Amino acid sequence: MKLHFYGKIAAAVLVAAVGAGIFYYQVSQAKEPDQEVWGIADAKESMVHSKVSGRVVHLYVKEGDFVEKGQLLAKIDQDVQNTDRLQAEASIRAQYAQLQQTIIQANTDRQTLESSVSTAQAALDQAGTSLALAQKDENRYAYLLSQGAISNQRYDDAKAARDNAQAAYDAAGAQLESAKAGLLKNQANDQLIDAAKEQMEVLKGKLDAVAINENETEIRAPFSGMITKKYVEEGTIISPDISLFSLQDQKDNWVRFKVRETDLPLYHVGQEIHMTGRDKKLSITGHIESINQKPDYAVIRATNERGDRDITAFDVKVRTNNDQVWPGMRFYMKKE
Repeated sequence: MKLHFYGKIAAAVLVAAVGAGIFYYQVSQAKEPDQEVWGIADAKESMVHSKVSGRVVHLYVKEGDFVEKGQLLAKIDQDVQNTDRLQAEASIRAQYAQLQQTIIQANTDRQTLESSVSTAQAALDQAGTSLALAQKDENRYAYLLSQGAISNQRYDDAKAARDNAQAAYDAAGAQLESAKAGLLKNQANDQLIDAAKEQMEVLKGKLDAVAINENETEIRAPFSGMITKKYVEEGTIISPDISLFSLQDQKDNWVRFKVRETDLPLYHVGQEIHMTGRDKKLSITGHIESINQKPDYAVIRATNERGDRDITAFDVKVRTNNDQVWPGMRFYMKKE
């Protein structure tokens, strides 16, 4: 019985010793800086959208395909664009016809008004000649009257003729001014022509936009990479806010590490970093691209047993651009 009792006491002591050893080992490890810092890989990935609405008529790629920049990924029907083209072309034809009509009308009005000006100018010139002759006769008769060579009646007739010639001259002058004013007002037709030409350019711009939209019905890869997700099927009606594919650039990647604040002095932007994958077979090299100055608080919580403070960590981004690095992979770097 005593032997059995002492055996139990020995077993209890052994368990307590092992537990204490584990506890003190964990505490000592928690206070020591980690020799390995783990991070997770990520890569540039973009959603591919269509800039126009329509029905997907062809899909040329599937998930897992590698595509080159500019490669055709999908084709959208051109029903909307065809309708827009027909409407734009019809509007251009109608506007062109209106422009030609405005030009013809303006030219006709101009010719008529220019002819009126010419006629009025000729009439004024003739009236001026008649006035000059009538003035000359009046002057001659006035001299003869002063010499007593003619009667007052004869002079009055000459003066009346000169007054009539003056009135005719004034009327011809007024007619010429009126004709010139009409010609100036015809400039409004020129403004109509200019406005019609501007409208024509606007319609041509709309037709050019239709041509651009026709090109947009061919969805092409914005950069080289892998199709990681396909969101639509042939026959799907889409709009610009619907994603067609997810495209990942396999040569634009990085690894993000959470580095303790106490270890930050060991790292700086531009520093070369050697990393190893979880399988310990993949080893790559990168350079620190950025260190985020906004920390993740309390990444490692303090404990009553340790009696220390919470430890914050900062995001360190290591640029790799290695096609062997896939998003989600885990890597660790050893601190020098």
